[in-house]
Amino acid sequence: KEESGDEESFSHGLLEYPQYTRPEEYEGLGVPQELLSGDHAKVRRWRRERALEQTLARRPDLLAGAELTGADREHLAGLPRTLLGRNLHVALVHGPVLNKFGRTATVSLTNLDLHDIARISRTYGLAGFHVVTPLEDQQALARTLIGHWTGGAGGQANPDRAEALGMVHVASSLAQAVESVRRHAGQDPLVLATSARPDGSVAPARVREHLAARPVLLVLGTGSGLAPEALALTHGQVAPVRPFGGYNHLPVRAAAAILLDRIIGDIF
Repeated sequence: KEESGDEESFSHGLLEYPQYTRPEEYEGLGVPQELLSGDHAKVRRWRRERALEQTLARRPDLLAGAELTGADREHLAGLPRTLLGRNLHVALVHGPVLNKFGRTATVSLTNLDLHDIARISRTYGLAGFHVVTPLEDQQALARTLIGHWTGGAGGQANPDRAEALGMVHVASSLAQAVESVRRHAGQDPLVLATSARPDGSVAPARVREHLAARPVLLVLGTGSGLAPEALALTHGQVAPVRPFGGYNHLPVRAAAAILLDRIIGDIF
């Protein structure tokens, strides 16, 4: 009974595997050979893999809290699925943003932000990463950095870095980044702002729903956040990462990683 209870639906955070009864074949459909083999190890593994597949197909949200083994993760990784990241783009805006005095300004891009958010975007399977700056010298700097890692010695030494930097696009304005996404996806994107301020109301689950139907451009601000001119181009604002903490000053690349993990994680 204890063993049977362990296999009940949700007992390990997964949906239940399919059940079969006699006869062994009905209307051309037969009981899987693993269940007829008498090999208890094969039966357990078959049941486990079917439970994983059922959960991924019907309740993928349960997998985040399930007790998974290395073999479970390998099986899930090998299953065909359409990931929502293919519809998600990120824009890192350096201007117009607010400075510490609340005035509209443009800030310099940083090597770390460009590299790390590119790697984060590639890890989560995003469609593109757009670096936005109206300053021509900063655009040139961004292209120089990208070129070093995609077409220069850097790319030969570190192909993984080259793959990540290859998905970076440089734009002179947020409007240009929006247009780039529209051309790539063939339809207008939903543009969502991000902020450390407690104003955002769009939950990660809601972003996932949008991603199933249309492209989404997630807009990150540098400095002290997006200026009103940039916010005017957005359709809403994602809920903040740390709305209840007393200290709320995450670096933008850390906020990007947390937001993407909450939106699509490793399952969606």
